[in-house]
Amino acid sequence: MKRLKRKIFSHSGVTLVETLTAVLILALLSGIILVGSRSMLTVYQGHTFANESAMVSDTINTALSDVLRYAVPDGEKYTNTVYQFSGSYLRIREGKIWLPGDGKQTGLLNSGAYSSLYVLAGDVTEPPDDPINYSGTVPLSTAADNPGVISGSYRLYDPFSGKLSDPITFSYRMVNADA
Repeated sequence: MKRLKRKIFSHSGVTLVETLTAVLILALLSGIILVGSRSMLTVYQGHTFANESAMVSDTINTALSDVLRYAVPDGEKYTNTVYQFSGSYLRIREGKIWLPGDGKQTGLLNSGAYSSLYVLAGDVTEPPDDPINYSGTVPLSTAADNPGVISGSYRLYDPFSGKLSDPITFSYRMVNADA
């Protein structure tokens, strides 16, 4: 007991070995926390991208269904006068889908609907260097055995995490087509 009192009330400091041991323990704990935080951030970004791309693709597909279900085949292209759509493709510009029309293009959705994601053509395999200035097309096609169905595909890209979605395919049966 006397020795403990003497140790507690002594004025001698900590030794160099004790200090280095404490620093080593703190460094190891900091490293473990850093690795765990990075792993957690990677998993979080993956889940966020999956949820956000599912939400944005559902929104895009719902908007496309209105345009394409009521389109009328017109030779090699499709026409929907209500949405001023006339073409055999969808234009992608500034990360958004635009509907080609007679001399002008109309945006499929407003900018906020895309969240922070950019739309790319379905055949893109690598993200573009500059997604804001990327432009491309989503060809619309019908199968020979099923001429009343329009289909195509696109991808979503998150420039902040660098993640690129799998191709998102859509198919809609035209109400006004001769099947």
